[in-house]
Amino acid sequence: MPSNVNVTETILITPSEPTPNHVLRLSALDSKLFARFVTDYMFVYEPRHGADQDAITENVKTALSRALVPYYPLAGTVRVRAEDPGLEVACTAQGAIFITATSTCTTPEFNSPPQHIMQWRSFLSHDVTDALSGAPLVIMQLTWLQDGGAVLAVAFNHCMIDGAGSSQFLNSVAGIAMGPVGPGSGPKPVWARHLLDPVRARGVEPVSLPECKIVPDVSGFEARFATEAFAATSTFFDVDKLREMKELLKPRRHTSFEVLAGHVWRSWARALGLAPEQRVRVLFSINVRERMRPGLPGGFYGNGVVHACAEASAGELAGNGLGFAAGLVAGAKEGVEEERVREVVESVSSKWEQVDFVGTLILTQWSRLGLEMVDFGLGRPVQVSPVCSGRFCTFLPVCGVENAVKVNLGVPVTALDQYLSFVTNISE
Repeated sequence: MPSNVNVTETILITPSEPTPNHVLRLSALDSKLFARFVTDYMFVYEPRHGADQDAITENVKTALSRALVPYYPLAGTVRVRAEDPGLEVACTAQGAIFITATSTCTTPEFNSPPQHIMQWRSFLSHDVTDALSGAPLVIMQLTWLQDGGAVLAVAFNHCMIDGAGSSQFLNSVAGIAMGPVGPGSGPKPVWARHLLDPVRARGVEPVSLPECKIVPDVSGFEARFATEAFAATSTFFDVDKLREMKELLKPRRHTSFEVLAGHVWRSWARALGLAPEQRVRVLFSINVRERMRPGLPGGFYGNGVVHACAEASAGELAGNGLGFAAGLVAGAKEGVEEERVREVVESVSSKWEQVDFVGTLILTQWSRLGLEMVDFGLGRPVQVSPVCSGRFCTFLPVCGVENAVKVNLGVPVTALDQYLSFVTNISE
């Protein structure tokens, strides 16, 4: 499916009222190297009879402008602090980019994964590759499809906001756009980044994070992932499939996330045909808003996640079955308590280490963020996904199917058939 997107307007949307003009410090978790990128979301909406496209477009613009008043830091720019490598946001009311476009595509064309991982790139035509370039922190593109459906694509500077915060903001914009019939603008946004500042005593050496430790590349992993073409995949797991996977592991008790993460990680590693001694890891985000005492306040929209990391050899994953992989994921998840969060805060604020990608599957969970609720006047979306399917793995909500999960992952084309065979076979 060619994108055939025609941009008709690109404008800056500024806050609808005057907002404070000052500089705010970002937290250690906001400033870490692994958060310095732009993340994007894509929502697909079915045609709605009688929908006034021009009126809906104007409603979304107005709602974005109004939401940028309480969320005014998102209308600024991020930069490195003068005194240390941490980050700060200059609240300048610069605004967000809003793009309006049309496309010859139709809604059903988004029911299948893209033919290549960059196929949908033009649905977010303004691409920011450097999170510290001074570009607007929010970019929104509304593309009207040939059949009357729509695609809303949104990019956020990840230094400012995590997945839960992104969902909170988007549902706020949607609630304002819906007006009196909508759910309202949601919880009051809370800054409170100081709660994730380091408090280490002088002379105490911060710990090294497991995801930053160098993994020997005995399988040519880096060269393969740098040069080989990737294929986008999308697999569906409903409640019955997830229950069946958990039944296989009894009497051990695991959550749906643990069994699915273990299954996908194991399927990915097996499909790559790695040397048995190759160390492989799965790195996934843990929301720490309620894992701290006291918890982060409601409405907090900054980076409130740390990463958990499970590790094994490729031979161990292949030879020990799903229960072994799920157990490693569960153990890594259970290790993220308040003390661990504080260790991470101290480490990322002083060591400035980068994640080692060799042998690493990076997994992010969007299936429980409320993204499937974003309704700005066309009903709830029928598809939620990233704009581009890269090497990251994303657990997505299945719109209209409660507690089901769609797994999106880009894999090297030479591993595609093996991966699909392994990931769709839940009996092994």
